[in-house]
Amino acid sequence: TLTKYRDKPLILANIRDISERKQMEEQLSKSEQFLNDMFNAIQDGISVLDTDLTVKKVNSRMEDWYSANVPLVGKKCYEVYYNRKSPCKRCPTLRAIKTGKTEQEIVPGLPGSPVEWVELFSYPIFDNTRHVTGVVEFVRDITEFKRAEDSLRKREQLYRSLVESTTDAIVHLDKERKIVSCNRAFLDIFGYEKEEVVGKSILLAHESNESFRAFAQQAYSAIAKKGFAKTEWTFVTKDGRKIPFEITTSAIKDPSGKITGYVSIMRDITERRMAEQALRESEEKYRVVVENLKEGIVVGQEGKLKFVNPAITKITGYSEKELLSMPWINIIHPDDKQIAITNHMRRLEGKEVPETYLMRIVDKGGKTHWLENSGVVIRWENKPAILNFLTDVTERKLAEDEFRRAHHELEDLIKSISSILIELTPKHVVRRWNRVAENVFGIDAGSATGRRLQEIDLSWDLVKVIEGLEQCKNTKDVVRLQDVPFIQSSGNRGFLGITITPKLDDKNELKGFIIMASDITERRNLETQLLQAQKLESVGQLAAGIAHEINTPTQFVGDNIQFLQESLEDLANLLKIYRSLADSVTSDKNDQRQLAEKAKEMEEEIDLDYLTEEIPKAIDQSMEGIKRVARIVRAMKEFSHPGSDEKTLIDLNHAIENTITVAKNEWKYVADMETNLDPSLPPVPCLPGELNQVILNMIINAAHAISEVVGKDGGKGKITITTQKKDDWVEIRIADTGTGIPEDIRDRIFDPFFTTKEVGKGTGQGLAISRSVIVDKHGGSIDVETEVGKGTTFIIKLPLAEST
Repeated sequence: TLTKYRDKPLILANIRDISERKQMEEQLSKSEQFLNDMFNAIQDGISVLDTDLTVKKVNSRMEDWYSANVPLVGKKCYEVYYNRKSPCKRCPTLRAIKTGKTEQEIVPGLPGSPVEWVELFSYPIFDNTRHVTGVVEFVRDITEFKRAEDSLRKREQLYRSLVESTTDAIVHLDKERKIVSCNRAFLDIFGYEKEEVVGKSILLAHESNESFRAFAQQAYSAIAKKGFAKTEWTFVTKDGRKIPFEITTSAIKDPSGKITGYVSIMRDITERRMAEQALRESEEKYRVVVENLKEGIVVGQEGKLKFVNPAITKITGYSEKELLSMPWINIIHPDDKQIAITNHMRRLEGKEVPETYLMRIVDKGGKTHWLENSGVVIRWENKPAILNFLTDVTERKLAEDEFRRAHHELEDLIKSISSILIELTPKHVVRRWNRVAENVFGIDAGSATGRRLQEIDLSWDLVKVIEGLEQCKNTKDVVRLQDVPFIQSSGNRGFLGITITPKLDDKNELKGFIIMASDITERRNLETQLLQAQKLESVGQLAAGIAHEINTPTQFVGDNIQFLQESLEDLANLLKIYRSLADSVTSDKNDQRQLAEKAKEMEEEIDLDYLTEEIPKAIDQSMEGIKRVARIVRAMKEFSHPGSDEKTLIDLNHAIENTITVAKNEWKYVADMETNLDPSLPPVPCLPGELNQVILNMIINAAHAISEVVGKDGGKGKITITTQKKDDWVEIRIADTGTGIPEDIRDRIFDPFFTTKEVGKGTGQGLAISRSVIVDKHGGSIDVETEVGKGTTFIIKLPLAEST
């Protein structure tokens, strides 16, 4: 201080010994340096915030992670760590400030940061009055490690708290590698108490002196050069357990840069080692799988193959060594080299490439193989490469080519079909409409395809066709429609024979319909003519018998008329005598007596009593004969009538009785006819003339079969005809006591022209036509029950409803 002494300037100086303070400052500096070094050596991020969430201090890890927003200090944590304008809703730091307790939260990292997820621990900082003055955020990168490290306290107490809370072992060594301090995790892992380790050499954690020296040579020599060392080492616990650790060791330096000690952070990597072992085992499994796959696997890079599996050597015929030493393009077929190179380069450039494509290779023996190629870009030896999966599809390709050829042939075959071909979806939408359909209906395929069948103006019985489609859908079986009327292109009325076939998938589900139709008008006319011809043939064959049936009543009618003629002459003479007697009433009694005697003689001569009795009988017998002839003629007329093209409701019993009458001369000498016709039978929709022919065929066949039996013993058999209603059907059973049908020909009896009868007695058409009439034209069925030596029964079933 400047003053005066005896009027002269005087400076008073107070000299204080601050050696002790200097020593304290130096010690504090060393402590601060130690803490800063430890702070930055921690692998996890640390951020110190005040209560306004302003960043006061961060470690280097935080600056690395959030380098995009540096400098971090002085900014709000939510701005630099989360790019937000306001605090996070679940901010653990705010909770820590509010509760005064440690809070924890897992949050996503900053976009673009090297960390994707972090585990955040917020530790409140208190002053001496337990008032929260700030928060320390401990940020653990859980993307790679799963555990976090506690951050070191900015001050010694904060660092110690952080060190004590971490699950990693942290140990502070002096220059001689003696333990100065350690955290709770170190003690827990190694099984010591603090008093047992402080001041002791870290040798206690090593397996041996050799381990201690080897670690020192590796780690501490690196620290001398770089200031830190990171390595993996196995240490031993107090009870002898060996634990692998990942160790990061940093040097502690004084302000002059001299190393005064070391801090090691030790992380137990037992689980990681187990995971690595599991990975090695998994890789071995994958190696076995890859080597045994039938699919070829190759890695292509810079024009060469870097890896090939055994399957590709088998496909190409080249050895692994040969494949790895040659440009991969050498095995590509000349015609496919360009597409292979183009797809390879485009895939490397990240451009769009087909997920799979076909190419050919030429094997060592010169044989061509078709391969299906799919690939992905990978890194191989830190360079981009293509991992290709190659499947030998040669057989499949050949099969596909064969299928396409067969498909074209099928298309050509379909085009050559002379029948109408229409393909429908399950909802009756037209998929295919062939040339014949165009010609018959006058509608081109373009106009029909894509439309529902019901929407197309077709000149056919649409109701009948739709019913057939529904029946096909319900039964999932082929449906045949006979005699479907339609208008021909000439304007004439014709008939179609239609077959509807269901399209079914592997699960028997309906996928559509195939309609095949043919103009059967001409064939139907021929069948009608054939049926009528056979009917006339039958009539011709029956003519002699019918003539005999008519001749018998005609003969006795003639005899009766002659008798009546002669009787009338005698009666006329007698009548003359009685008239003369009547006239002589007024004459002489002798004349009357003579006339009376003459009349008596005449009565005796003409046998008046006989005539009186026989004349009425002769008249009745003649009338019956005439009726019999009329009945035969009427039955013959009804039987021989050609009938109509449309079904009509008929009295089935009456039709059968007529046919029995017509065929009587065929059966009456060999069999008795027994009928059991249901009188309550309803009218049946039939083609009368054709059904009559079927019944006639059956009766004649029965008579012939019986004649083969009774011809030997001279007896008579029996034909039994029965009708009855069964549900919605009428059943006709025609049974005979004939020879029966041998088993070896039963499957052929309905074949055209098959017959067992002698030449001139049968053409083999009767049963074939009968089956066509009953099944095809009436929608019914005809079955046979037979036993050799006992007889045969034909069972005919006709639907009562109009059948499709």
